[in-house]
Amino acid sequence: MRQRIVALNAAIRHHRLIGAPVKRPLIAYDH
Repeated sequence: MRQRIVALNAAIRHHRLIGAPVKRPLIAYDH
């Protein structure tokens, strides 16, 4: 479970770096 959360956080950061659309659900989890 822990690794899954870490992977999710890494994915969120990656999407932010590449300028992913804010509409993406992954970005919402970061707030």
